Amino acid sequence: MGRISGYGWGLGYLGGLLSLAIAYPFISGGFAESNLARYRLSFAATAAFFLIAALPTFLLLKERAVPQPLAPGQTAWRQGFARLAVTARQFGRYRDLFAFFIAYLIYTDAINTVIVASAIFANKVLDFSPGDLVLFFLITQVTAGLGAVGFGILADRIGAKRTINVTLVLWIVISVAAALVQTHAQFYAIGLLAGAALGANQTASRTLIGQFTPSGRQGEFFGFFSITGKFAAIIGPVVYGEVTAWTGSQRWAIVSMTVFFTVGLLAFQTVHEHRGMEAAADAR
Repeated sequence: MGRISGYGWGLGYLGGLLSLAIAYPFISGGFAESNLARYRLSFAATAAFFLIAALPTFLLLKERAVPQPLAPGQTAWRQGFARLAVTARQFGRYRDLFAFFIAYLIYTDAINTVIVASAIFANKVLDFSPGDLVLFFLITQVTAGLGAVGFGILADRIGAKRTINVTLVLWIVISVAAALVQTHAQFYAIGLLAGAALGANQTASRTLIGQFTPSGRQGEFFGFFSITGKFAAIIGPVVYGEVTAWTGSQRWAIVSMTVFFTVGLLAFQTVHEHRGMEAAADAR
């Protein structure tokens, strides 16, 4: 499962790399008014890339699930929310899965914040140009893809929990190093490590949720997994902004993310990998 997750994330980052390469000629001129028309075209180019990449799914992917008829007088929306409520009530049977969701919410909040804030930090603190930023994200896309595949294989060998522990320690180191960075070269080097840690964490996290999910209920549990990831983009940016406002420095804001990573790492230690897998197997 680690390999499959790694290949999935790796191909996704390959797509991200290609889309960034396509957009680069349009945005390399920066935000100057003379380049505004070209800059707008980057969105159209990205949309075209998205359409082309989606065509195989629309045309070739076969649906295996059998549609379930709605109950009389029930709409698809009502049925969806009703099943969501049933799934939530059953989390008591999957305590390790629930504990993982809590830890994932905390540490993914920090990861999302660092990724989003990296462009602002690079621009405002290190004076990166738009072209420099695209190059930075091109680098991180490469290492993220490699990290996803490599750590996916590692997760199959040493377990997803140990792999996630390694990635969270890496993120703590990255956050501290980013706060101390002084040059473009140093920031690029940190980006290489951050990309690998990002792909690795995403792969291992998805591997663990796959192992904790009962057969036939992937849609429900991965839906919760996805929602948790969406909520994990709220608190971190607020904290980052407030710390920046209080201290007048984004360096301290980056350091504040180490608190999230540390708390997430500690919360994650309550997850028992084998017990969670046994609970999923018993439900089958």
